[in-house]
Amino acid sequence: MGGKVLNIKKKHHFVSQFYLKNWLLKPNAKICAWDGEEYFFETGKENIAHSKSFYKIVPLKEQQINLFDEFATSFDFTDLSEYKDVIKPIIKLQKTIILSKGLISLIGEENIEGVDKKVDLSEKQTQQNTLEDKFSFAEGMFSILFKKIINGNIGNLPVITFKDYDLIAYFIAFQLAKTPKKIRKITFNDGHPIYDQMLNKFDFTEDELHTFTLFLLQCFTEKMYLSILNKLYKLNIYYNNSDINFITSDDPCFNQKNDEQKFHVQIPISPKVMIEITENLDEMKDKMIPY
Repeated sequence: MGGKVLNIKKKHHFVSQFYLKNWLLKPNAKICAWDGEEYFFETGKENIAHSKSFYKIVPLKEQQINLFDEFATSFDFTDLSEYKDVIKPIIKLQKTIILSKGLISLIGEENIEGVDKKVDLSEKQTQQNTLEDKFSFAEGMFSILFKKIINGNIGNLPVITFKDYDLIAYFIAFQLAKTPKKIRKITFNDGHPIYDQMLNKFDFTEDELHTFTLFLLQCFTEKMYLSILNKLYKLNIYYNNSDINFITSDDPCFNQKNDEQKFHVQIPISPKVMIEITENLDEMKDKMIPY
């Protein structure tokens, strides 16, 4: 009996290729990269800033789902689109799988022929490219907007509409959080004893904790995005006329005032253009788009 082949991507880019393309000096050229230690090398944009199955979602155990439900209630996630449209349906399916497996175990596989295979297929569906495809869907809009900004200059500034501002805020909020470095920091997966304590307390495997963290990040970053829109943080766009180019990295979006618990985020979008979103000063509240 034939079945649908699941096309599961394994090379997940946490920095978008459309973004990295802006550092190519000419079409089909290579990017000059640094390994962070001593070597420089040239490579294609598709070969950097990715991690195997970075956005892969694995089924959570019942106690872990209950823990996430507690987070969702405590931090008011339940009205967020990320929660309602992406995470809640996945968790609902995972709860159904847990219940189905319990019933199969109770009744016996031999008494319900074929049901176990259907449950296994449903479980695989929760590991699809849900988050990877979600980010890919938005990249086309980001690419068009960034091209408009990059093609501007001091003498011919692009017109930034509120829709553009919305897209920039969305891109910055989600790019700020969706890198391995940020996830290691959030989960204390850098040799800190808290990491092992979290694994043991809630019976997490490393993949389960990674999935749990991805779910949390999706919600927290949407709250950040909505906060930027609500407060109309100041948007600055810098055009670099010097001979020294902006550079980027595998963690390109950074908060300059993170230690002060303030929001002052910058991201270069090409060697000659950088975007900045920062908290408003009182005297700047009537100027949303100064350059």
